[in-house]
Amino acid sequence: MVKLDAGHPYGHDGPNPQSKDLNNIKNDFNIIHMETSKWTDELSDSDLGFIRSMILHSGSLKALALEYGVSYPTVRSRLDKIIEKIKVAESTTLDEFSQKIFAMAIDGQITRDAAKRIIELHHLQTGGKYGKH
Repeated sequence: MVKLDAGHPYGHDGPNPQSKDLNNIKNDFNIIHMETSKWTDELSDSDLGFIRSMILHSGSLKALALEYGVSYPTVRSRLDKIIEKIKVAESTTLDEFSQKIFAMAIDGQITRDAAKRIIELHHLQTGGKYGKH
């Protein structure tokens, strides 16, 4: 049985909120899953492995540098790129095409100038202007 505190809207004699709480938890989980699946879908297996290692090392970039056999600045740079990818993936102002092009630039597959030009041309073709249509 769930013990309610005196400030609870149902008070001590109100209905048992367990089923409502479980539904809220399920709904919260679904919302969290929807929000995380979008940005995690944009990360490579290598990026996800890096994040996993970082979590297992309690966020210590120094420990990660030792594990990967690279310098601290190299690990920091990798983390910054992943952060940038997540920000682009979560952008509400960029359409999916633009997000993919920016992600390619972040990964170094194309230059940032090329990414900007491709997106400009795409939006000229589609009638949009950098944002969602």
